[in-house]
Amino acid sequence: MKEVSYSIWIKDSSDFLIHNDIMLAFIQVMSENPKIERYDFRNYPPKISEKVLNLINDINNLGFDLTDDSYFSVVEMKNNNHVFVATIMLPKYENSYVRLISSFGMMMAKYFEFIGTQFTILDITVKSPNNIYIAGEGPLLQNWSVFDPIPLSFRGGKGGPFWNIQIPLINGEKIEFKFVTAKGEFEDGPNRIVIGTDHDQKISATFPN
Repeated sequence: MKEVSYSIWIKDSSDFLIHNDIMLAFIQVMSENPKIERYDFRNYPPKISEKVLNLINDINNLGFDLTDDSYFSVVEMKNNNHVFVATIMLPKYENSYVRLISSFGMMMAKYFEFIGTQFTILDITVKSPNNIYIAGEGPLLQNWSVFDPIPLSFRGGKGGPFWNIQIPLINGEKIEFKFVTAKGEFEDGPNRIVIGTDHDQKISATFPN
């Protein structure tokens, strides 16, 4: 069994209370707090219908399909703010999903969790003195967005600093991507292209060159 995860702050709020609400709501949903109401996208209280329709619109715009087993939770915070956490299943990658977190009518963050045996892992390590991101084709790689690319995690290491991310790949699946700076600048040259095989793959790079 393989497990890969990564997260993205779409709107990293400077307001500590909003940021804290989102983190607390996410933790409660991840821990499956029994006090948190869970709804499917066909049956939910009428009083939240407008917010749910906005959430569905955001999900569609991001390129995700609402499967029958997708659902959402509503977490009420102490300041009367309601945080919506939508769990969209990704059956292509077996027991995998993306959690989309919305607050004050805005999509705030995404969390991807891939769990299964039928995909391989593309392990990317980049040497760079600064924070590094990637963006690429399709909803899993942020549809080439430089406004909210996927951050690589700091790994340190001798001769670094190094940054790392792992991405799931289905055998025969092709992905295209580029590295991105914190200022939203793509690396030069053609897109990086990787095709999934029956074994894990690794990429080591230096950026900027």
